[in-house]
Amino acid sequence: MIAPKLLIFIGVILVLGFLLLMLVFRSLLIPAVAAVMNLLAAAASFGVLVAVFQYGWGLRLLNLGQPGPVESFLPVLMLAVLFGLSMDYEVFLVSRIREEWAATGNNHQAVRTGQATTGRVIIAAATIMILVFSAFILSGQQTIGEIGIGLAAAVLLDAFLLRTLPVPALMHLCGRANWWLPGWLDRALPHLSIEPVTEPAPRAALQGSARHASDRVPQPAGAAAHHLAASEKEPN
Repeated sequence: MIAPKLLIFIGVILVLGFLLLMLVFRSLLIPAVAAVMNLLAAAASFGVLVAVFQYGWGLRLLNLGQPGPVESFLPVLMLAVLFGLSMDYEVFLVSRIREEWAATGNNHQAVRTGQATTGRVIIAAATIMILVFSAFILSGQQTIGEIGIGLAAAVLLDAFLLRTLPVPALMHLCGRANWWLPGWLDRALPHLSIEPVTEPAPRAALQGSARHASDRVPQPAGAAAHHLAASEKEPN
């Protein structure tokens, strides 16, 4: 009963996640990459489940029963929870990158800054979730153990590998294409940005502000100013 509807379930999750990220980040490429990474994390976590509970790798050590088929409802439950957690890590990372991109217009600098400033937050949050899910193993019940190991493996692979290596690397390679959205689609979609709506500053404006900043030299005050004025009046 679940198998024929599983593809529909996955499709609905992917479409809703794609639309949400497209509205937030005004991009087509970023939601597409996020969807692919979510599928990779889910597939890898299911591989871990099959290896442990179906092939029996380390099952006796965990004291979770005998090898057998994975519970049929588990893919539905894991996909729903995993896609929600993956969205959190994606928003943590890309929102900071988007903020830097809007301020500088430099994609490479934005990706570097975003990864450097959010990496610890993502790793800390993922570590907490891994420990929580791993605690399910202590229940001694195979079904609960399957949920814990599957979600812990998914978060580990997603946060420690996919969000910190392939996602920033692809954003470096794609450059300004990360933030491309057709004009007609941009006008048709509502603005649901989690940050104030800003656009990258033009290069000329950035250079002009730098010149104005260099012109603002602190002026001396008091006796120092009087001495400077007197010295300027003296002939060379």
